[in-house]
Amino acid sequence: MSPHFPRPSRTRLPCAALRAALGCAVFGAMVGTSGALAQQGAAPDEGAAAFVRAYDVPAGPLAQALNQFARSAGVTLSFTPQQVQGRSSQGLSGRHSVGSGLAALLAGSGLRVRADAAGYVVEADPVAPLEPARPPARTAELALPEVKVRSTPERAPLVGPAGGFIARTDTPLIEIPRSIQIVERETLERQNPVTLPRAMRNVSGVAEGSGSTYGFFDRFLLRGLEANFLRDGLPDGPAVNGYSRTLLGIDHIEVLKGPGSALFGQGNPGGSINLVREAASATREGHAGISIGSFGRKSVRGDVSGPIGEGALRYRVDAQVARADGYRGLDTGFDEAVAALEWHLPRHTGAVTLEHRRQDILADNYGIPFRGDTLLAVPLDSRYYTPFGGVDQRVTRLGAADRWRLSEHVEINHRFAWLKRDVSILRNAGGTVSTTDTTMGGRQLRRQVDDAADLTVQVEPVFRFTTGPVRHTLLGGLEYQRRTLDARRETAKLPAIADVFAPVIVETSPAGLAFTNNFTRALTLATRAFYLTDQLTVGERLNLRASARVDRFATDGEDSATGRNTRRDTRVSWELGSSYEVLPGVLPFVGVSRSHLVPLSSETSNVDRAPEQATQRELGVKFRLPAWGLEATLAAYDTRRENFLQTVGGEVMPVGEQRTRGQEIDIDYRPLPWLRLSGNLSRQDARLTHLPQTPADQGNRPAGVPRNLGSLWVNAEFPVARARCGARIGGGLGVRRQGAVHADNANTRVVPGYTVVDAALYYRASFGEVRLDMRNLTDRRHYRYALFGGAFPGEPRSASVTARINF
Repeated sequence: MSPHFPRPSRTRLPCAALRAALGCAVFGAMVGTSGALAQQGAAPDEGAAAFVRAYDVPAGPLAQALNQFARSAGVTLSFTPQQVQGRSSQGLSGRHSVGSGLAALLAGSGLRVRADAAGYVVEADPVAPLEPARPPARTAELALPEVKVRSTPERAPLVGPAGGFIARTDTPLIEIPRSIQIVERETLERQNPVTLPRAMRNVSGVAEGSGSTYGFFDRFLLRGLEANFLRDGLPDGPAVNGYSRTLLGIDHIEVLKGPGSALFGQGNPGGSINLVREAASATREGHAGISIGSFGRKSVRGDVSGPIGEGALRYRVDAQVARADGYRGLDTGFDEAVAALEWHLPRHTGAVTLEHRRQDILADNYGIPFRGDTLLAVPLDSRYYTPFGGVDQRVTRLGAADRWRLSEHVEINHRFAWLKRDVSILRNAGGTVSTTDTTMGGRQLRRQVDDAADLTVQVEPVFRFTTGPVRHTLLGGLEYQRRTLDARRETAKLPAIADVFAPVIVETSPAGLAFTNNFTRALTLATRAFYLTDQLTVGERLNLRASARVDRFATDGEDSATGRNTRRDTRVSWELGSSYEVLPGVLPFVGVSRSHLVPLSSETSNVDRAPEQATQRELGVKFRLPAWGLEATLAAYDTRRENFLQTVGGEVMPVGEQRTRGQEIDIDYRPLPWLRLSGNLSRQDARLTHLPQTPADQGNRPAGVPRNLGSLWVNAEFPVARARCGARIGGGLGVRRQGAVHADNANTRVVPGYTVVDAALYYRASFGEVRLDMRNLTDRRHYRYALFGGAFPGEPRSASVTARINF
């Protein structure tokens, strides 16, 4: 959503005229593109966006409400037990500034807040009678000392209707001894990344793609290792042969670096990327707009949200239609809709969500091919892929979550997610460029049909209690996961390309091609798990965290050629860590974690193999210094992937090892109210440490992992002098640097590094927004990532214009 701005009454008529003008422009553009829905904006509200955020504080004891608000707002709030004893609050929902939020929580209590140098202090309101306090249950509690809630700003809310975020509880992220980065809502609004790969530039150590992405699904290496995908804290498809994610209806993105099995179950060792949906609004609002850009891009997007009846129920619907001709003719089509129904009751907060996506993408498995160990010196718009190939994927997801607050100290979270994917793929395979002439031979066309379904059910009780000087947040969990995959593969031979320097694709349709059946497979992975996490705070500065999880895996596979095989395993994942606040807002941390992965891939028929495992050791320091406008995380780590499969002497054995050692920094700096700098830098030393299948590759860098990565985005935003409707003008300039990568483990094929510059200009007001986004300003020739036999070209200079209206 776009920022909220004040609407002074004296400017109502000019605001209405501007709103009408923008509305007419958006409506006319929609008609011209046969669309009706568009990108999300924002509803008018008080304050500038930098000082306003969404809250969801349930009704209940006043002390509990104030504590939760202070943690979410990142402010210091002081009050005594006598002031709040026996008093209650009606709760708080919607977007508020700190001042208006505290005033709403204290309404009718006879109390008010006063700002001082240290934060906020609760005091008696001299002009309002005090609400009579109910007698305390135990008079001994009246002698408690002054309560002071100390916190620092988090980059995104930690609790919400869906629950299940990276932190799993309302523990401030700064207290968790792990590297966790948030791509917050404000960043997404200012950069307008549209797709997940562009948004991930804001997180250190993230490289896009590797090997078999084919251009139709998201795949990331995090700290040199494969990453998982989550949505509202639950699994969201596989890392390989998954789907491409837009940011429709997404509020922010959370990234946990390194093994996360102790909470999220079996998964890839690089980390977890969690997309958190935007909550429904407590007031009626809607947003619509259109975007047009280079390479035939056009999209319409919209959302509507608001309360039902008295507001205990709320709804939100997001939808998008997007089309693009695509650079190098790689056309894409996205049709998406997300609907949510939320409930906000005194003891229950939750939601049911239904999402449906259809994606039609032309796949490219070649990019610019290698000739020997050198990329072909041809224009980046050269095409070697079959023109009638493509991917038609339909993704349906049903989710539900409920947060049941039994008391101030006990709650139970229930979560459910069902993901169904139907995938039909026609893509190239094989293909080698001759080093003695100009031909590309060995080309194939592969037909792939996948029918996949994932089910996850969780029950998580949370207990908050104190033992002596130690405060505990104890999280337990029971989980059941079931993944099924039915896959079919067929392959046909294709004619050679006679001249790779002037490629002509001979095949024009699948008619006449002779397809040979490769396999038909049915795979199932069922997991039952129990897990326990204790987040401890000792005194005011020391934080400890311990997690353990027991998973029981049952894997079944049936192949048309090899028959059926099964395997049963039990594995324990765990995590230990500690942080200590040496200075206000400065917390060094140390942690170690162990995770497991049961590979379930349509590309292999043998499920009778032991799970992989991964171990990470991490040391770092977190900074949250509001007075300086600084947030940063520095970390050094050693992450190892162990026991992946290798073929030794004709026998498949789980003996492979790979490790990444590195250092990284993520920083967000606001030296002035109108200026923000967000950047990251990482150095990765990734190595194949044990590779008996190809001993010559041992000690080399894994394919697709750059040694250096960095990004910087500088954004400035100003109020327009004597402007009406809270108008602001802003812009940003971003630089992304990625070092060279290898396309093979032998390290003979090099894909060069690149530096790309992007920019944005925008004008925002309470009624909407107009923006211009520019990519690759210097028109730099570059490659986004390595493929098996080539490199995927990045786009040349491009631009898009977006107009949005709020209603």
